[in-house]
Amino acid sequence: MAASNTGETVRVIVRCRPINQREIDLKSQTIVSMNTQINQIMLENIEQSNEPPKQFTFDAVYPVDSVTENIYADSVFPLVESVLEGYNATVFAYGQTGSGKSYTMQGINTPGSLQRGVIPRSFEHIFEASSVAAGTKYLIRASYLEIYNESIRDLLGKDVKATLDLKEHVDKGVHVPNLTWHQCTSVVDCERLMDKGNKSRVTGATLMNKDSSRSHSIFTILTEMCTRSELDGKDHIRVGKLNLVDLAGSERQSKTHAEGERLREATRINLSLSALGNVISALVDGHSKHIPYRDSKLTRLLQDSLGDAEGERLREATRINLSLSALGNVISALVDGHSKHIPYRDSKLTRLLQDSLGGNTKTLMIAAISPAHDNYDETLSTLRYANRAKNIKNKPHINEDPLI
Repeated sequence: MAASNTGETVRVIVRCRPINQREIDLKSQTIVSMNTQINQIMLENIEQSNEPPKQFTFDAVYPVDSVTENIYADSVFPLVESVLEGYNATVFAYGQTGSGKSYTMQGINTPGSLQRGVIPRSFEHIFEASSVAAGTKYLIRASYLEIYNESIRDLLGKDVKATLDLKEHVDKGVHVPNLTWHQCTSVVDCERLMDKGNKSRVTGATLMNKDSSRSHSIFTILTEMCTRSELDGKDHIRVGKLNLVDLAGSERQSKTHAEGERLREATRINLSLSALGNVISALVDGHSKHIPYRDSKLTRLLQDSLGDAEGERLREATRINLSLSALGNVISALVDGHSKHIPYRDSKLTRLLQDSLGGNTKTLMIAAISPAHDNYDETLSTLRYANRAKNIKNKPHINEDPLI
């Protein structure tokens, strides 16, 4: 294994979507401005006119007129290139419901569209590279899972309703033993798997988003590359892994008008994000001996009782919010510098993302925000979240396994 001596920080970019029809109808004012020359964002609080705009600086910022093609070329392309060299890489989108996370990750699925998403572009990137690589044999496989109400489901399995266990192995790290892997020989194969999985994902309308993702999803592409060495005549294997993560939206329940089942759902999302936050905080602390990956299934995967319908929605919402909170706690602990414990175990989300936050992975966070003043609190929260994440140090290395 070729290890990095110094490591590298999580790369963080921010994309602001255009104001939408709902916000236009509400006569919302634009409070976000960007200076793309210095990658700075200014956030204005119009309710506090004497308060100066809050300023944040990131690795890259993309204003309302940006296109996904440019975002991919600038920020995602180098990451996918590293996967083809044998590194692990993760791209995850974070932001409130309706901020454009899925739009950036999935995009407009039309060939040639400037807004074609990060995920289909990564499919094309990997297969184009493999088709022209002389002297290297490729085996490409994919899996697709979701974390819904702190339960892990295989979106490509025979029984998508079955829940899977999360395990930790000395060599494999945090993994899902019974998750199915599917060989792909073309972009079309990957797209078919993505489409199949998307049909099984849990979505539901809220006031903020008519087709809101109510679960976290992770689409993983495993690329095994076999090359015969000219020096020793032996076959050498490199394995690159790309995790494409679409997080459920963080949201204030009072704004979404979620009730019953939808409310419980939102709570679950926030809990998993909270667990993720705890893990990140512990990782950047530098002194934390415990990383709370187990606080939610989201954090575990990211590592390497009301009975009626309304009650179910409440639990669902609660899990979402808790997992997002866990994610935030992980981020905080990682960047703290003094935390001895990184709360990866606080959610399954943070467990699954454990290797992506402080481990053997090159990681890109795409923070999605709204420009409207009525989303000020959510936008500020997202920017603060992203500002912490950019200080997380990872230790990526090439995954090599030479065959004797």
